[in-house]
Amino acid sequence: MIYVYAITDPFEAPEDLRGLHDAPLETAGTGPIRAVYSTHERLEPTPEPSLLWRHDQVVERLMEAGGVLPLRFGTTFATTDELDPILVRDEARFERLLARVRGCVELSVRVGVTPTAEPDASSGTAYLQSKLATGRERDGAAERVLGPLRELAKASSRRTPRAGGAVLNESYLVGREAVGPFVAEVKALNARNGDVAVSCTGPWGPYSFVEEVEA
Repeated sequence: MIYVYAITDPFEAPEDLRGLHDAPLETAGTGPIRAVYSTHERLEPTPEPSLLWRHDQVVERLMEAGGVLPLRFGTTFATTDELDPILVRDEARFERLLARVRGCVELSVRVGVTPTAEPDASSGTAYLQSKLATGRERDGAAERVLGPLRELAKASSRRTPRAGGAVLNESYLVGREAVGPFVAEVKALNARNGDVAVSCTGPWGPYSFVEEVEA
């Protein structure tokens, strides 16, 4: 079995870098794109913290060498014979995506809004209406905060919030040179908007801006 970490520009993985269970990294592909993987006799890619951490570590080190499309944790194939045709078939798509994320990282912003009132539980209808009002309040406050951040990013991706929830998460594709100004703007927005709590995590690999590899 092979475990695939990322689609990359044509470079070799660092010799000192190891994959899951300290397996050596290998590279598939001969054209303008590569796939970085490790080979395992048996592997159960359960989302344990140590395995998740190693997956992310591999992605982050690869990003130091060039463009990287990080794949979701748990992407496996039986052999490279299954992987190679995908690299050929989707070469143009992978090149386009690599051009989009090259030199960029992902930053995740969380906006929490304090509701102005407790949900009205006097009836089912009143409760649903109050939850909808909370959602509208959240969206309005989030747009006020997140709009300036989008101007500092190359792209953004919002996760669908829980219905009526008071928290919104949005990810941003940001050039490495813009990470400092972006984080500074998050802090300034948090200070200027007392009715919301704004936090930022990252930088990460640009997972939210990569389409899945389809067999």
